[in-house]
Amino acid sequence: MNSPSILIRFIALFSLTFFLSVPVFSQNPNVSISLIYNFSDEELASEIEKFKDAPYKSGGSDIDGVDSVNLVRRAFGRVGVKLPSSIRDIWTFNGLVEIKTDELQFGDILFFRSSSDKTAPDQIAVCMGDGNMMVADAVKGRALIEKYNNKKWKEKLLGARRAPRHPDGVNDSSVEELDIQALKKAGGDYLGAPYRRGGRSKDGVDSSGLLVILFAKSGVSLPDGQTAIQFKSNKLLNSSLDNIKFGDILFFSSSDDSVPTHAAIYWDNRTMLRASETAGRVVLEIIDKPLWMNTLVGVKSYPKINNHSRTKSHPKVKKTKEAASNEENLDGLDMDKLKRAGEKFIGAQVLKGAVSTEAVDSSSLLYLVFKEAGVALPAKPVYAQFMSSNLENVEYDSIRFGDILFFDTAGDGKINHAGIYWGKNKMIHASSSAGKVILSDISIAYWKNVLVGAKRISKSE
Repeated sequence: MNSPSILIRFIALFSLTFFLSVPVFSQNPNVSISLIYNFSDEELASEIEKFKDAPYKSGGSDIDGVDSVNLVRRAFGRVGVKLPSSIRDIWTFNGLVEIKTDELQFGDILFFRSSSDKTAPDQIAVCMGDGNMMVADAVKGRALIEKYNNKKWKEKLLGARRAPRHPDGVNDSSVEELDIQALKKAGGDYLGAPYRRGGRSKDGVDSSGLLVILFAKSGVSLPDGQTAIQFKSNKLLNSSLDNIKFGDILFFSSSDDSVPTHAAIYWDNRTMLRASETAGRVVLEIIDKPLWMNTLVGVKSYPKINNHSRTKSHPKVKKTKEAASNEENLDGLDMDKLKRAGEKFIGAQVLKGAVSTEAVDSSSLLYLVFKEAGVALPAKPVYAQFMSSNLENVEYDSIRFGDILFFDTAGDGKINHAGIYWGKNKMIHASSSAGKVILSDISIAYWKNVLVGAKRISKSE
């Protein structure tokens, strides 16, 4: 075989492979745009102008020192537009649309190239209108306003991109009402769904997608895009932890510029529903943890909440002695059956995943005992039972026989244990330390320290 021929073929194959592996930056692949932002010119201008005369510093990202890419990223980030970290990635980011350079307007992002590579930008700035731009100039050593059509910049101008925004009025929420019961059901359906970045279904969902889907099922449309965009939605009103209620949205930031990167829906008893990348699924967690309190950047509330509350006003009924002794719940829960069912399980072995009269775990004990009393609860896990539509919140000081107590015994912010209040400061529960179902004294400090909340049966089936 001819050796030169083999060499030529090898070189040709290598060249083709190399060519196909090199990214091309000359075109912005904006075939379809799914990110629509909500910010005003005034908001963006305010953020940009904070950097005026800031010293130039390579890698800098605040007014004490900033470079061109971080000036743009910080200014846009603070109005809800989260941009990639490099100029080239911003240039090809599909959350921006390509704009002709003779149609520029305030807020457009300008890209320049100073190297011999005429396809890839290495400088970036923001159009300020009237032929002006804000740029962090390494040569002049500061961020300043310059003319982008002067000789210095005009020859280097490669192109422009724009963050698309909702037109005025398109986000009018006057015809939408948030259906609380629909949100509760949707949340229960998605609890445990796999985490998938960019996912928008039960087969996989991320933080922003969970909000879009659950609120859509509840009669409210939120922007489908990055969490920072949802944070800026004009459908949402500012709220606070002090006034938080079911259905409010908590926004968190993993960066020091306070741009939201994660969101969760407030449930109750200081818990939130969120799509956790770490856990790999949609989980219910307690919000009062340093991790969340230190990264919380805002709480938002939907302004028109149609709260079909399930809190019931029961008529006063004169009880017979027999009825009083049975303490029968007016919603139909037979306390006598509940008591007999619970007592039958005392001493049963505790075995994770077991569902029988001989062996149970924390969640299956609740499921089986209440099933015999005529109430359907989710079979497992405990945090799904906590979210059951059959339960309503009750103050700990007002608990009575048959109420369910939920705990975070691991201290990781997740509900992992439950027991049934048995009266006289006792609860029946599947104790992993004892290895069997026992009655425990809940007045000791341990149980009070790990208590998440108490729930009461509000509907029997």
